[in-house]
Amino acid sequence: MPLSVSLTDVASYQAYVQDYYDQLIVRAFYSPRTLQYATAHEGVKGKKTLTRLKVATGKAVAWKSDFSAATDAVSMHPRTLEVAAIKRDLSFTPQDFEATYLGQFRQRGQNPGEDLPFEAFIMQAILNGHAEELEAAFWQGVKAGSVTPGTTPMAECFDGFLHIIADAVTATTLTEYPTPGGAITTTNIVELLEGMWGTLGAAYKEQEVLIFLSWANFQKYQQGYRESYGVNSNWNPRESLMTLDFSMNAKLVPMPGMGTSDRIVMTPRGNLHIGYDDFGDAGMFEFEKSKRQMDFWMDFKVGCQIAQIDEDALVVNDLT
Repeated sequence: MPLSVSLTDVASYQAYVQDYYDQLIVRAFYSPRTLQYATAHEGVKGKKTLTRLKVATGKAVAWKSDFSAATDAVSMHPRTLEVAAIKRDLSFTPQDFEATYLGQFRQRGQNPGEDLPFEAFIMQAILNGHAEELEAAFWQGVKAGSVTPGTTPMAECFDGFLHIIADAVTATTLTEYPTPGGAITTTNIVELLEGMWGTLGAAYKEQEVLIFLSWANFQKYQQGYRESYGVNSNWNPRESLMTLDFSMNAKLVPMPGMGTSDRIVMTPRGNLHIGYDDFGDAGMFEFEKSKRQMDFWMDFKVGCQIAQIDEDALVVNDLT
């Protein structure tokens, strides 16, 4: 069975007497923030239909004594939230660590199939990396034409929000707002956001609207606003968002999961939807001691959808 740890680099440090720091050092991971702003659904085994109710306008007419019911006053429009089955498997042989200096951190005795050095730290780091990978998939995921069980990466098992938006643009369900000059800069990003706000439906401006963008473009906004108007101090550290000055309901949200995308997504809070079978499945490993190995595994289901794409509830710029 292939193992989930490489000890190649540390094995060569056995040649002379040396002290070793008893802590592991790991890179930082960004947090899974999208669930903080999205509508989460639990108990989705396969598909969940989100039904949009649309109310027609222009159905109130001049009075007449005869009763005449308006036709097509309301309509129902389904959107499907589909989850994909994902797994993560890990296997370690603790005794392998004894071929390297890391063996000194094991207890006395061979203890086959147990006593993994730094076990808690390693597993927490893996969970942190897993959460970051999941957050990136929420935004950047693109479902492969053919998903191969046991091989296809998670980010190719379901469509993330950016790809759902791209499909809606292709289908002409969604119209993009033109970016001034064709690229986002410090000198045009304030103008761009205010222009996008102008096309958002008036009713949605009466509620909290979130504007998602990459950290790079958030920095451009900060720099551009500072150069033109001074420092914007409306930062909410608890929710990691900034209130924009043209509306107390408009909140700018930098999203690390968007990566290097130049797409800016403006929509009412909760319009992004994420489905799970069980929330706990994607954040906890099962464990089993198997002879000389320690096996860890995680099985879960997850998927994304945007409930309202039309009726001025979603505004995006024309960059990807």
